[in-house]
Amino acid sequence: MKNTLFRATGEIGGKLASLVLFAVLARKVSTGSLGTFVFALAWGEVAMTPVGLGIDRYLLRRVAKDRSMVDRMFFNALALKVSRGVPILAGSVGLVLVLGYDEERALTVVLITAGMLLETMSRTHMSVFNALERGDLVAITIVAQRFGAALLGLAALIAGMGLIAVAAAFAVGGALRLALAALLLHRRIGTPARVLPREERRELTSRSLAFTAQDVFGLVIARADVLLLAALASSAVVGIYGSAYRLLDATTFIGISLAGAFSAMFTYLDHDTEPTVRAVFQRAVKLSLVTLVPVGVSYAVLAEPICRLAFGDDLAAAAAPLRILAPVVAIWGAVVLAGGLVVSREEPKRMLRVVAVAAVANLGLNVALIPPLDENGAAIAMLVSTVLYVAMAMGIAVRSVRGVSLAQTVLPPLGAGAAMAIPMAALSGLLPLALLAGAIVYLAAYVLLERAIAPLDLEFALSMVRARLRPKKAAVR
Repeated sequence: MKNTLFRATGEIGGKLASLVLFAVLARKVSTGSLGTFVFALAWGEVAMTPVGLGIDRYLLRRVAKDRSMVDRMFFNALALKVSRGVPILAGSVGLVLVLGYDEERALTVVLITAGMLLETMSRTHMSVFNALERGDLVAITIVAQRFGAALLGLAALIAGMGLIAVAAAFAVGGALRLALAALLLHRRIGTPARVLPREERRELTSRSLAFTAQDVFGLVIARADVLLLAALASSAVVGIYGSAYRLLDATTFIGISLAGAFSAMFTYLDHDTEPTVRAVFQRAVKLSLVTLVPVGVSYAVLAEPICRLAFGDDLAAAAAPLRILAPVVAIWGAVVLAGGLVVSREEPKRMLRVVAVAAVANLGLNVALIPPLDENGAAIAMLVSTVLYVAMAMGIAVRSVRGVSLAQTVLPPLGAGAAMAIPMAALSGLLPLALLAGAIVYLAAYVLLERAIAPLDLEFALSMVRARLRPKKAAVR
């Protein structure tokens, strides 16, 4: 829980900073330029995915089981990323020239791709921090990167600069995160041995390939829609969809924080440990749903006023895809946790079929639905493919931990979410009041349902709160 709170705090701060920058950018540039920014982010992520395919996930698993492996694998992982990333960055530069993009789009793509490479390098440090259960160090680097990039980008926009300056700020944020991660690793944990043993490098190269499932899924389902929109629709449509997706992306820190905090535990806990891996997984999924269901309901019921508040009247059209994406908010946390558990405990190749089905469905639906439905078609494709993925991945994860109680895990947050939708719909014209009323009803309904369906989980949560508060009271006395 401590690591979850550290990581979540960092992610919340980082997401808010990025969201503020995006909101200001949406007001300062045209919808077409905003679409260019969304396109460049997708390009950079797609281009950099081959750089780290499976390396960081495999490194985390090996170090969580045997901490001495950090000396044998850390610099090998960085060396592999450099050998892949530099040529890919050079290829991206060449490709944007060949495609004949205008100066704004070309420079934006190159700068953001460079920033993505630096961020990919820093994820090796994050894997070591997570394996050693140091979520505080991960949080520090996230806050530094996102706030640094956001502040530089906002300063550039206020000074009258445009999209290219914001892209440059993104690249600087990536460099800041990598430098800070290296410093924290050196001071708080100790720099790993500067060696490149050939045997471990071969192990990383061969064994990490099986861990690519989640990386490929994230690439296809999160970015293929934007690239296909850019090919099949206008930049303005990309900007509208990108705005809705930005609100969805602002919630992903919950699943990421939980997965980062529990990945090591998923590796070393078992069916006869205390706590069991089953108990930890079930409560992690429930915590994700408890946190994300009310956000998803808010997006579905109050999509238009939320979009107007975040991005202005010009992007009110983002409300339609946001309503479609609203269920993905709650599903995404389960997606990340289920996939994380499988690759931490099981043979990672088991996820390849899951990824293949979800990826084919996503691509096929995007191709079929974008021409007639534009941004709404892309949103439908994401929703359907995410449902397919979570159904298959959760099935594997549940069998791995030998079953979870569906009723105890799902019914309290879903029931409370349904209850909160009623006052929110009635007060939809008054956004602050609607959010406040929905939150009060959700909390009350959840406690009542939890007490009736899963009283032991409620007592577990209350006991943790009491345990945390007790030392503080003693200190006051």
